[in-house]
Amino acid sequence: MVIDITESNYRDFLDVPPRGPGFSSIRDVLIHAGDKTFDVGKYIESGLCYSRVRNMRNVLLYEDEMDPNVISYWEKYGKGLKKVIHNSDDSKLKWVSYLPLSALKGKKAERKYPVLFVIHPVQCFTRESWGFTHLAAEEEIILVIPQNCDIDRITALIDEIRASLPIDPERVYLAGHSLGGLQAQHIGLQNINKVAAISLIGSHIRVSWQPYPNEPDRVKMPVYSDDDIKKFAKNNLPIINANGLCDFGHPFPFHEDYTDASWHWGAHVHTVKDSLDAANFWLTINNCKKVTTADIMATQKQPDQYICERKIGLPFTSSHVAIIAGTPHYFGNVASWDGIVRTSFIAVDNAPHEVVPSCPKLTWEFLKRFSRDLQSGASVYDSGKS
Repeated sequence: MVIDITESNYRDFLDVPPRGPGFSSIRDVLIHAGDKTFDVGKYIESGLCYSRVRNMRNVLLYEDEMDPNVISYWEKYGKGLKKVIHNSDDSKLKWVSYLPLSALKGKKAERKYPVLFVIHPVQCFTRESWGFTHLAAEEEIILVIPQNCDIDRITALIDEIRASLPIDPERVYLAGHSLGGLQAQHIGLQNINKVAAISLIGSHIRVSWQPYPNEPDRVKMPVYSDDDIKKFAKNNLPIINANGLCDFGHPFPFHEDYTDASWHWGAHVHTVKDSLDAANFWLTINNCKKVTTADIMATQKQPDQYICERKIGLPFTSSHVAIIAGTPHYFGNVASWDGIVRTSFIAVDNAPHEVVPSCPKLTWEFLKRFSRDLQSGASVYDSGKS
């Protein structure tokens, strides 16, 4: 009999060893993912933790990522997905697709689907459990999880799937977590005429951070000149950045220096100036007003009316707070010169370094409003997609 994960038993799975080396239990992973202020007990009792464990169902119950029970689960979940592994014998070329079942019925060529790439170096089966697959089944999105997320590989894969899957080529999106967020930014910029928008969850909104200071050659990323940024700004690249406020990497708030990273191997030293430069990089690309150090520092003392500015550390055109799964979520938007919000942020109270379970859907609500005009390369906004 297959045991399902429910609100009454999900805590039982917290002591199960996760896939991969280094951690004794899922509880251990959570503790490791939080900063010094993270209240793991409070998080475990939240709806977010239940969603996180529930999303891990297949990874926890089955060893084989193509177990018939896994295939059947996705066929039955939401509106249904067909899971296929491509190039399974080649780790550099392997990728997994999840195709809406409706694409297999009738004249599938008449309908084109948005496609979302999930970017991160961990194994594909692990990323299946992050909530994007569930989102894809509910929203009828083609999901692609590539094993190799190098810029050149994803660029080639975008072209490959245009010919092999019924995608809408104007609606190609990237979602990156942690190091995958760094990769997603560069993949998006290098393919700005093909990618409609990107989301970063549990990741710095910085294209120049060195994620492995002790291994400087492990990840090499492009460096952009002022002329490059001006070119990007002609077509824009909408971006949304969502992070837990107890992320060990300390991506929020922007108004705090983070110079003591010695306590955690994955933490990254950065200063207010680094955050300022990162914000202005993307604000420039998306034709927004740039911010100053004084603007960022002023958010520290904002009253509760502007709590989102205080939590994230940027001045916003609009902001609001929502309670989701019993947890405060802080939303901040920066409008471009034409009034369209192409740069957006979400901070989640007492959430660690992870794909916060609420964020795949929340970031999709932002992403789906944008498409890419393939002839002109311009970013297109559709206010009706809500």
